[in-house]
Amino acid sequence: MNYEQGPFKPIGGPQPRGSSLVGRIVGGIIGIVLLAGALVFSVFLFAALAVLGVVLWGFLWWKTRGVRKQMREHMERMQEQMNRQGSPGTEAARGDVIEGQFVREEVRDEERKP
Repeated sequence: MNYEQGPFKPIGGPQPRGSSLVGRIVGGIIGIVLLAGALVFSVFLFAALAVLGVVLWGFLWWKTRGVRKQMREHMERMQEQMNRQGSPGTEAARGDVIEGQFVREEVRDEERKP
């Protein structure tokens, strides 16, 4: 095996050692055009995915509107039922809350005046 060219043999005859200035300019232009094309493709792909996402979100929003309406009505009915029945602790919640500290002094029977 000839290792001067590496383990792979060139296809199509001998390859030039260096490239000319015109070849480098053409290669650079091709590279820039390919890079610009990839950028344009990615912008269109992103726009298409964004439009698809908005359409999918709108479709799901439209399809679930009945469920949202039922949930809202159910919550209103439950709220009305709780207001009619009065939930435990409702009276305490409506009353005044006075915060503070207290000290309890024990009064013995002997100290009480008759």
